[in-house]
Amino acid sequence: MDVDEWELDEVGWTGDDCTYVIRPGRWCAVGWFAPPGCPEHGRFYVNGQRPPYYGSDEIVTLDLELDAELRPPDYLSTWKDHDLLLRAHNAGSITAGEKENVINDMLTVLELLPEGPDSILLRNFVSARVPPARLPLTKLREWNGLP
Repeated sequence: MDVDEWELDEVGWTGDDCTYVIRPGRWCAVGWFAPPGCPEHGRFYVNGQRPPYYGSDEIVTLDLELDAELRPPDYLSTWKDHDLLLRAHNAGSITAGEKENVINDMLTVLELLPEGPDSILLRNFVSARVPPARLPLTKLREWNGLP
């Protein structure tokens, strides 16, 4: 499907609850995904993305396709979507430097999990539940220059 054929639609999140740690300058974010109401039954999720920059009321980043998941009890990492990262790189939408940065930062983070500073933050936040954000379709259309 060509990008000109895409249509925006309002969608509510129906998956697991998730809390992310997003650090300035880092090429990935670390999340804890858990079924609603069961934070003790979750898993770590590392999302490869461009380092964030901050607007007046927003955090801006871009997903770079590569992800990793660590599930208890052994917390062995499982890579996801490596083929999508390579495809984006081959298409020119991700530079060789971005590809290298995201892989290196993800490897560094994965070596620290399930311990380390991100894990400590996430363990302390699982008791707080923030409802998923919803962005009105009109705002999405406005940001994308659509009527």
